[in-house]
Amino acid sequence: MAFRTPSFARISCTPVIVAIALSSTATVPVRAGETPAPAFPRVRTDAPSIKALLQQGAARSATFRDLLVAIDRTDGIIWIEEGQCLHSVDACLVLSVRVVGPNRLLRVMINPNRNERAVIASIGHELRHAIEVLSELSIRSNADLYQFYDREGRTNSGRFETEAAVRAGLDVWTELGRKGVTKRKGVTKDEE
Repeated sequence: MAFRTPSFARISCTPVIVAIALSSTATVPVRAGETPAPAFPRVRTDAPSIKALLQQGAARSATFRDLLVAIDRTDGIIWIEEGQCLHSVDACLVLSVRVVGPNRLLRVMINPNRNERAVIASIGHELRHAIEVLSELSIRSNADLYQFYDREGRTNSGRFETEAAVRAGLDVWTELGRKGVTKRKGVTKDEE
């Protein structure tokens, strides 16, 4: 994970993102015995290609699904967008946190110009970083976020990184490479 230093962090928050963050948290009605699907997903994007990769990750990787479930249990909203990160990395959690109503908004930048498996694994890696931040309720500003990773994840290369995020990315990568990872009603993908 490469974080942008506070002086490089993009701190602007578009009105669209604010409107989304303040929208209702209602769920869609479902039939008896079914789990309701949230109408207020906490991991969001407006890029169709990233939406498709999020769906693939959730369908093919148990680790990826666990990351999404963990984020849904927080006060965070993760906005994923296509873009360039500093330090010549293909994905990063931007060193910016915005408090919007009861939610903390974090941003992830992804270079989608790689193979799907690599991009999904990178998203999983960055989602783990988001969970690290959202698990610390005291992180409510850019300075808090920077200080957290300065304390918990500084590397010799001037970037921030944690073992948990590296492990999450590798686990997602491995699971995406396995045949039959996706299961529906007890049937593996290979058996369908």
